[in-house]
Amino acid sequence: MEESKENIVNEPKEVQPQVIINNIHHGSNKSQEVQLWSPTVAGLLSFIIPGVGQMYKGKIFAGILWLIFTSIGYAMIIFPGIILHIICIATAASGNPYSKK
Repeated sequence: MEESKENIVNEPKEVQPQVIINNIHHGSNKSQEVQLWSPTVAGLLSFIIPGVGQMYKGKIFAGILWLIFTSIGYAMIIFPGIILHIICIATAASGNPYSKK
């Protein structure tokens, strides 16, 4: 009976450390990006306040520029402001701020 109990005991398995660098999981054969932002949230934020969606994605300077130029567009005439606002929303909801382009 003692021999069967010894055979049941499992040896601990070796655990490989996993490293995350630049939002890419390295530790297995498959590397996949982890998305830390939501296109829907970025678009909604830019809809409410132009440029905030870009800031949410980490592009602070671009967000400030969108805020300034969209505000100028609305101050000049409403139509350029609306066009700039729509483009601002589209660019906030698209792209990958973590790519190395």
